[in-house]
Amino acid sequence: MYEPLGGGEVHWQRLALAAIAILAIAGLVFLYLWLNSRVIILRRELASLYLEVADLEKEKLSLEYHVSRAFSPERLEEKAREFGMAPLPEDHIIRLRVNAGGDRD
Repeated sequence: MYEPLGGGEVHWQRLALAAIAILAIAGLVFLYLWLNSRVIILRRELASLYLEVADLEKEKLSLEYHVSRAFSPERLEEKAREFGMAPLPEDHIIRLRVNAGGDRD
């Protein structure tokens, strides 16, 4: 009868080592592809967050402009006039003089 070269046990050992090597290589390829896909997903999320930050900065600048405009002296004077307020005439204003020592004259 025919016997394989090197005996039957050696043949199975080589086959087992080859299977382990193939599984290890397949595992490393899977790991490499999985890590690359994760990196791509994370880069996309990072780009999305950068765009969101840029939009929020624009909105913040817009809100700062609206607040500064709403509290500007001109706008406050306009609102005061809408409520019927006006500067006092000069004859209704009492001016106090204070000397350098802090005493009133």
